[in-house]
Amino acid sequence: MQQSKKYLTFLIAVMLIALLLSPNTAAAEDYSSSELWDTTIDMIAEYGDRTYEEDKRVMTFYYPWYKTMSYSHTWEHWEDVDEEAQEIGDSTHFPEIGVYDSNDPDLVARHMEEIKEAGIDTLIISWWGDEHTDAVDLTFDKAEKYGLEATLYYEDVFGMDSFDLNDIDAAVEDFVYIHDRYVDHPAYLKLDGDPVLFIYSRVMNQLDRMEWAQILAEVKERTGTRFALQADRMAGLQEARWDGNGVFAGSHFYNQAGEIEDETLADKIAHLRDSFAIIQEGALNNQGISAATVIPGYDDTCIRDPGIQVSRKDSEFYRQQWEEVFAVNPDWVLITSWNEWHEGTEIEPSIEYGDEYLEITAEKAETFRNLPPKSEATAVSPGEHEITDAELESLEDKYQDKNLGLLATDFNNVVNLLLSLNLDFDYLSYEELVTEDLGADYDLIFYADGEEYQQTVSSEGDVDEALIDFLSAEGTLVAAPAGPTPFYRNQEGESLHNANNLGFSIHLGETDEFPEPEGASFSYEEDFSELSGLEKDLEEKDYSFPAETPRWRFSQEPEEGNYSYHSLIALYDEDGEYHGDAVAFIDHQEGLLSSSDFAPGNTLSIWFGLLNSYKGRRILHDSLHYIHPYL
Repeated sequence: MQQSKKYLTFLIAVMLIALLLSPNTAAAEDYSSSELWDTTIDMIAEYGDRTYEEDKRVMTFYYPWYKTMSYSHTWEHWEDVDEEAQEIGDSTHFPEIGVYDSNDPDLVARHMEEIKEAGIDTLIISWWGDEHTDAVDLTFDKAEKYGLEATLYYEDVFGMDSFDLNDIDAAVEDFVYIHDRYVDHPAYLKLDGDPVLFIYSRVMNQLDRMEWAQILAEVKERTGTRFALQADRMAGLQEARWDGNGVFAGSHFYNQAGEIEDETLADKIAHLRDSFAIIQEGALNNQGISAATVIPGYDDTCIRDPGIQVSRKDSEFYRQQWEEVFAVNPDWVLITSWNEWHEGTEIEPSIEYGDEYLEITAEKAETFRNLPPKSEATAVSPGEHEITDAELESLEDKYQDKNLGLLATDFNNVVNLLLSLNLDFDYLSYEELVTEDLGADYDLIFYADGEEYQQTVSSEGDVDEALIDFLSAEGTLVAAPAGPTPFYRNQEGESLHNANNLGFSIHLGETDEFPEPEGASFSYEEDFSELSGLEKDLEEKDYSFPAETPRWRFSQEPEEGNYSYHSLIALYDEDGEYHGDAVAFIDHQEGLLSSSDFAPGNTLSIWFGLLNSYKGRRILHDSLHYIHPYL
């Protein structure tokens, strides 16, 4: 997707006037992390169980940014056009109808007719602020005429880089503008009355996860409307992810060409199959909308150096993706794209491929719509990793008198899993932990950040000191990280590997110690099964090693110290050889490992690879049952 940086006067004026007329609008820096956390928790509580009634849809990303000299008296998004040679300098292929103007009503009508004939019912229109308003308006009008619906793809937080607006205010102004200009259009797509808005990965990287609930809350206060958001790349394959329960309506991938470029066709399809399954699982678990994205191919070498190329394989690549769609049976299929000519993902007729992709899409779209709707039959089959209501109630009863704290700079999958256990967690910022000595008030603190944490607030290492003080008061510190190694880097990016100075015993591992993923599996150890009081059959608790998560950072029994070490979940290779612990509990009698500080507290470490998998919730649940007697 080509990035644009043009911003026009009209929206600038709207935003500045809104700022002047809204003196109560708080700047992003005026919100503490605790306030943003509370807003997010409130929204999850209000909307976390919401379900959407939605028919199957076939959608395509649509670009209204093309202009020609003959129609608009300027060129945009067409460079070095040689119509005789049928070549365009910034386009991989050549449109069958030649270069065109997105402001031409006849052209847009032709597009809508072709889109309709291809079995597509919804457009996702690329939106760049006030840059292409006439073309966007025209597209909505023509979509309505041809019985199509449309929404927008929010590509960039308008004004964040160019004007003196913080991220929350800039996004709120964008949403209000979108609401006032587009949402009441008869063709605008809604889910049970909520307007749908797709969010591109660029925006997901510009805004912190805890800012989204605040944005939605402020937009609803100003407009009376709550947007149903579809986030790009919220559910990554290898990084810990937040499924957005209660804040986002669903997740999608715009394009994964860069991740599959060098793979064989079979491996490309396998990669996409995995991404479809991850998004489907998150949607089923949270009553959200699941979306699977298919692309005909990819080639951006005309606009980027060296660029990325993913061959169309004579349409076989596209056809096989649709077969994987049928197997997953999502709510929506997204096609990247109708007319992103710069990146060679278009299915619009071209000189090179003619109508081939329209014909394939029409055939596959009909098959997709004839699949059964999402129901109990399509949900994830119940397994031992799922937690019953009775188990949750038992856990709630155990912890009703315990004070639980949570250290995390932002929402991630681990935070979401913890909240799903129906326990009350108090959000702890690093500043609060140090300046208000909050750690002394808690029985249990969860560390749910990634590898980087804030080691210093005001004096060097004061966060470490606060955590040691907490352990010295016989507190329990749990490392449930969103990255491979907890407490690994400080806020300056310096490598510390500091977890073991805080009472853990985590080994980074050597190459010759790492087992081959195939055949390796995790097993609940006897003391975990017996002491947790869950009375589970050990044979049901063997988990295969996740091949897609290669960084094995295991716990091991320390060589010195006064402690009691408990191996809870261990890794064994196919020959039965032990390769360390994925979950380990240490009951310290005196002295932290690698430290002379007296700290008789407890530590529990959980390898991130287990948390970033379907059994993560089960493992957190069982671990909390296990450590309760030690609190």
